[in-house]
Amino acid sequence: MKRFVISFLVVFICSFSLFTGIVGPSGYLYNRSLKNRLSEIAFQADKLDVYIVNLTKQNEQLATEEGIRDAAIGLGYYVDGDKVFLFNDASKQESGNITEHRKVTELYEPVPSGTSALICAIFSLISALIYTLVRREKKDKDGDSTQERSGFNTENFDFTP
Repeated sequence: MKRFVISFLVVFICSFSLFTGIVGPSGYLYNRSLKNRLSEIAFQADKLDVYIVNLTKQNEQLATEEGIRDAAIGLGYYVDGDKVFLFNDASKQESGNITEHRKVTELYEPVPSGTSALICAIFSLISALIYTLVRREKKDKDGDSTQERSGFNTENFDFTP
């Protein structure tokens, strides 16, 4: 019984540590999903920074007289005597399209500690039972030959002075 309890505790501690380290609240899988989500958020932040810089440049261009004239021409106004050539500026259209999103990965939900303890306890119980049964079976096979040797036998000793 003592070996059963010891084997149960050893297997439980090892399996619980390993299981929690992989799927627990601070485990590998949860940390990996957090790292992926963080990189996605950083990408979105960089994208918004570029968008802000583009809007700032557009605002600065509109502050000049030539910027106002270009905006008026873009809206269809023109000054007499000017030749107006209209070109579609693809870069302005692309910078305005901020609604495009990359696929957002979902966060991995870690296994609660109580659930992992229950799973590890069941695993440890099964492992300890198997270990105890194998050990008892091995002891029974070896027990027939060791019982003869285990008793105190005086035939092998020489007590003569």
